[in-house]
Order: sequence, then structure tokens, then C-alpha cells
Amino acid sequence: MNNIHIEKSYFNINFTFYNFLKILNSNDGLSSSQINKTYELINDSSDYESFINSFKRIILIKIKSESKIIILNELVFNINSKINYNLFVFAIYLLKFKPILMEYSKLIEETTILQNVPLLSLERDNFTKNKPFAFRVNGALISLIFFDFIEKKEKEHFPTSEYGDSFIDNLFNIYEILKAEGLEANQIFMILFQESISQSIKSTAGSGLEDYVVTLLSNEKILDVNKKIDSNNHEIEYDHFFTLEGRNYGISTKRTLRERYKQFKKISEAEADVFIHITSGLDLNFEKAKTITSNSFGCYIFVFPEIYVKSQFMIDNDRIFSTLELTKEKLLTLV
Repeated sequence: MNNIHIEKSYFNINFTFYNFLKILNSNDGLSSSQINKTYELINDSSDYESFINSFKRIILIKIKSESKIIILNELVFNINSKINYNLFVFAIYLLKFKPILMEYSKLIEETTILQNVPLLSLERDNFTKNKPFAFRVNGALISLIFFDFIEKKEKEHFPTSEYGDSFIDNLFNIYEILKAEGLEANQIFMILFQESISQSIKSTAGSGLEDYVVTLLSNEKILDVNKKIDSNNHEIEYDHFFTLEGRNYGISTKRTLRERYKQFKKISEAEADVFIHITSGLDLNFEKAKTITSNSFGCYIFVFPEIYVKSQFMIDNDRIFSTLELTKEKLLTLV
């Protein structure tokens, strides 16, 4: 470890490439249609100077955002040599592939894996929790495979009908040129790719267990379900509140109970007539179950089936059920 040293030229080429990728892919960068138009300008330009003139005349002149104009002008200013132009061109090529690489990264066979798995179960919960990590790992492996195809010039893996032979040939050639100059294309692209994956995870993140409860209730034809705070007692918050045959049902849905269950209990002035905890059961012990289902709290508990079948105290308690029993018919029996 004492001999680690990064040459300035080695750092510069990789930093410049990342900078191009980062700017082009940002909100102040280029849209997919602008990337496609930029690619056309690259093909029509004899060198980087003629490209810059065309880019300013055709792309920049149409941009209205002042901040975007400033950032893209800075980017153009850095296309000041043949090698930097090649880095910019390679970044454009890769960004044309990024959407399809993202889609491949999301293919974790969820439908097949969860086909016969109950909505409220430990198996599905574990899959949901691990899905973002699987997305990231899948993305890293997809990127590795993609660059391996480029490295080996395996054209058969690329949709030439969509991109054309010349596009793929140019991709291979520019990769070789930049690799000889010290570019670590996969490693640098992976930084940007993982950032995009993280953003995608944030934008598509749901509440997990709560969403599954809504789906399950919907399957039982219980449709008018709301999240609300009790009108009479603001300390009580319902993750799911609905009315069934004249009675109000309030549900608290939490993967683990911790101490939050103490705020959720049946009291005379509360809106709900029936109080239910839906939880994994991982932290539900005998004393906690006894408290929640006692007369002072008056709640029912539904836990994941994998936990329920292995717990005798849960089975013996007539107010604790497996989530497999969470049906409209069962709800109507609760008092």
C-alpha cells in the first residue's frame, strides 16, 4: 500500500471523462433528443472545432435556461483537444446506451420469484428490503458485461438494427483509443451509473408493507382505505382506516413494533371500533403480545405466517392471527 501513486495524466483523463458524463447526464445537461442530435453533429463534423461551431449554432442557441447555457458553455470550453473531444464523444455514445442498461439492471425476475408468495410474508418482505441492493449489484454486473462486450468487440450483442454498424464500430474504436491513453471506462462509467441507480431507487421507493396491505384489502374488495389521524385523539394515527358494515377499522402497519404500539390502543372516544396491528412478528414477545391484546389495549395482531407457525404463545392467543387469515370474512368476526 505504500507504493500507491496516481499519475497526473492518468487522473486527468478519467476525471475529465467523468466530468463530461456527469454534466451531460445532469438536469442542466442534454435531454435524450439533444443527445441524439449531438450524435448526428459528431458524425457530420470533420474535427472538434467544426463540431463545437455546429453545437453552438444548433443546440446551444435553442436552450432557454441561463444556468444550463452556462454549464454547457463550460463543457464546450473543455473540448479543447483531440483527446478531450474523444472523451466527450465516448460519453455521448455511452449515454445513448444508458437507458437500456438501466432497464436490464432492473430485471430481477420479481414476478417469477414472488409468483406464489403471500403479500404479507417474511419471504416477500426480505425480497422487498433487498431489492435496492440487488438493483445495484445487478447494475454493476450489467456494466461489467457491457464493457467486456466492447473490449472483445462482440458486435453480435449490440442491436445494430437500432444503432447501425458504423455506430458500433466507432464505439469499439474510440474505446481502444482512449484505453491506450489510460481511460478506465468501466470504472468511471460505473460511478455515474450507480448514481443513476440510486436516484431511480429513491424515485420509485414505496412504503413497502403498507402498500402490500392496501393491495390485500383491495383484493378483498375493501377499497375506501385512508391514512389518517384519529379526529378525537390526535395521539392515534391509522396507517389504514376504513368502514366495513357500519364499523370502523383502524390498522397500524409496522414491520417491527418497538415502542410505537403504546400509542395505538382502543379507547372509548377513538374513531375506530376495531384496532389491528399488522407486523412481521420479529420483535413480538410474550409480554408485548399480552399487553397489546389485553383489555386495556384491546388490539388484534396479524403477523407473518413464517413467524406465527413457530410461536406457541401466538397460536395460543385468540387475538393473534397469521396474515394469511387477513380476509374480509375474518375482519367481520373481530369485535
